[in-house]
Amino acid sequence: MIGTTTPTRNTADTVVRIVLTLVGAALMVFGAFMHWVRGLIGTNLSWKAFYSTDLVHAHNFVESVGFVFILLALLGIVGLAAWTGGLGRLAGALGVAGFVLFAIQVFRASGQHLAGLDTRIEIGAWLALAGSVILLIAGFLSTPEPIVLDT
Repeated sequence: MIGTTTPTRNTADTVVRIVLTLVGAALMVFGAFMHWVRGLIGTNLSWKAFYSTDLVHAHNFVESVGFVFILLALLGIVGLAAWTGGLGRLAGALGVAGFVLFAIQVFRASGQHLAGLDTRIEIGAWLALAGSVILLIAGFLSTPEPIVLDT
């Protein structure tokens, strides 16, 4: 007998992946419209916050931190179309990396005092981080398990 492997999907795993992806993306989008730092909403905060201590208003919506996280959320949702989950993992990982870069700049802008770090980063950024982590986890749930079929 020759055994062949065929990737299959478990229905429960697929539902969990879809729900986690949608929840993670929703948290990222919701967080983009909430306060990130110094009372600035994510869609008003310039994307310079990823690489500069200049935590200033964005010139327009497209140049904002919130827009970046909204795009990452959409990328995660589009990633549901593929079996591999690679786009979901990529979107989640980029979201986590974006939060880390942002947190470093807030830390630098706050005079490098660890005590002020948690009071400076506001709820929107934390929601975007949580959504990114959930999206990353959902991307790892997508790999189908091979089943050996005897012929």
